[in-house]
Amino acid sequence: MLSYQHAYHAGNFADVHKHLLLSRVLAYLNLKPAGWTCYETHAGDGMYDLASVEALKTGEAEAGIKRLLNESARDLTLPEVMQTYVDIVRAQLDQQRYPGSPGIALGMAREQDAQVLCELHPAAFAALHGWASSARRHSGARISVHQRDGFEGVAALSPPAGGRGVVLIDPSYEIKADYETIPLWTAALLQRWRGAVVMQWYPILAKAGHAEILATMKAALPPTTGVRLTVEWSATGSAGMRGDRTPGMSGSGMVITNAPWTLADELAGIKDWLNEHLSIVQRIEVSP
Repeated sequence: MLSYQHAYHAGNFADVHKHLLLSRVLAYLNLKPAGWTCYETHAGDGMYDLASVEALKTGEAEAGIKRLLNESARDLTLPEVMQTYVDIVRAQLDQQRYPGSPGIALGMAREQDAQVLCELHPAAFAALHGWASSARRHSGARISVHQRDGFEGVAALSPPAGGRGVVLIDPSYEIKADYETIPLWTAALLQRWRGAVVMQWYPILAKAGHAEILATMKAALPPTTGVRLTVEWSATGSAGMRGDRTPGMSGSGMVITNAPWTLADELAGIKDWLNEHLSIVQRIEVSP
């Protein structure tokens, strides 16, 4: 059983990166009335306590979501594309809670939308199951949770009726083969579900180990795949990043296949704000 526990890292620099991107992808899908389904291969706990022993031990949220909220409170020029994500998080942070990606998706969901969440780790699944049960009781959310291998589960449970949806792949990379196998899995998924928006997170490593993901992805994806957007955030100085899930990690990356056509311009518009207020250098690459 893998040992990674995200409770130590909730709300960190990488969470802000991936969850902001998830909110923008779902906002784009919300422009049409038809429902979407958000699949997750590694859903985690659903909600995290930032006052927990684990979170306080690393303090990573201080340089991540807490810094963003402090800066947004001081500066009235918070970019509009960041506002929805900030609002979802702020509603929970008053109680020292940070929503994981399932919580972000729930905050974006309408009554016609659904979530399919896979988590293999027993403790994380127990927390996820409790969170999802509470969400269903209080809001009628359409959430299903599955304690199974996320890659097997998402492959078996997709595509959704109607064909609109997102797949978020957010592993710990404790299994080093994931750097090579995940892009191949994504390519196979896209052969069956060509319209899927696939979001694959990866750590940016000091030794450039993440380059394997990008090279394998480029080679594996079928030529009919739509726009592929690579978005990387790197921190300048110690204020931007503290510790993190992966030794030698210096930043956070996301490859989005079948990305919304508006997303690259949206992200270009927040580049200066990220650098000025969060000490983040953003790199964007668009591939046809």
